[in-house]
Amino acid sequence: EWRLCTFFQCRTINVVGSSRTDAKVHANNQTFHVDLPIYAHDRLKQCNVDEQQAWVMKVLNSLPKTIHIKSIQCVPKTFHSRFSNYGKTYIYSIIHKRRCHPFEMRYFWNINEENKKMIHIASMMEASKLLIGKHNFRAFAIENEKHKITTP
Repeated sequence: EWRLCTFFQCRTINVVGSSRTDAKVHANNQTFHVDLPIYAHDRLKQCNVDEQQAWVMKVLNSLPKTIHIKSIQCVPKTFHSRFSNYGKTYIYSIIHKRRCHPFEMRYFWNINEENKKMIHIASMMEASKLLIGKHNFRAFAIENEKHKITTP
């Protein structure tokens, strides 16, 4: 946000993400949008392609290494990163190893000899059958958006 404010010489610009994640949850392919001030459109038009690319690189280089931007594009004013998405997919990964590879530790829940008594695999497999198919998750929607949700 501060980099955008610096470039467009304004006090505030809000970056709106498609959703938030809980602690220890990792998100892929999230979108975000920025509502630029009206005069920013003129500023962008004044830039040539090299200046635009240089600015994009400055923004990208200022991000934490844990964030990667795949593409940037102009969207209609009606687009909202949170309310215009089509859905979300949640993947929960459990592995059973004596010792996790360091890169796996952040993305998998390791069930090993020390902690395998905490869950009952057979019960989890039986309960997971209830999640297969289409379901109404309207209760998880924002209150003022519930009327827009169709049920299966």
